[in-house]
Amino acid sequence: MAEVEMETRVESPVHFLIKIDSFSIFFKNGIDKFETKEFESGEYKWRLVIYPNGRGKDGEGYVSVYLAMTNTNALTSNLEVNATFSIFLFNHFSGNFCYSLGRARQFHALKQEWGFIKFISKKDFTDPLNGYLVDDKCGFGAEVFVHKTKAVIECLSLKSVDNCWKRVDQF
Repeated sequence: MAEVEMETRVESPVHFLIKIDSFSIFFKNGIDKFETKEFESGEYKWRLVIYPNGRGKDGEGYVSVYLAMTNTNALTSNLEVNATFSIFLFNHFSGNFCYSLGRARQFHALKQEWGFIKFISKKDFTDPLNGYLVDDKCGFGAEVFVHKTKAVIECLSLKSVDNCWKRVDQF
């Protein structure tokens, strides 16, 4: 799995931003998972889930960040929510946000969390020259755009077809 492809922009995320004043506490206290407070987008509630030491074996050496849908008990087993989301990381030096390119995913009762196991390497994140973790402070954010699923569906049923196609060189 490759690291996340990132873009940069000045504007902060429109749906959620968390400023963490002492990120090293996660490392010092062995906190492997942190869930933010809920925020709304569309008619649904979401939260960021940050894994400071990576998520699982594939995430070792990385900070993993996921988007989780929180009010999933309202979902029936056949209902899915389609959303495009980006996760943000603040750069203290430039004042810009690095963010993941928007990902379209389906959230449902059996898959409530999507994200990036290799959001950023811990080495790059903790290097003070990169500007992501400065004086033990950092910022993460999210944008979530829920898609209304009102697709036009067409069904074509052919019961019998005569061979009406001829090769052009037969004319």
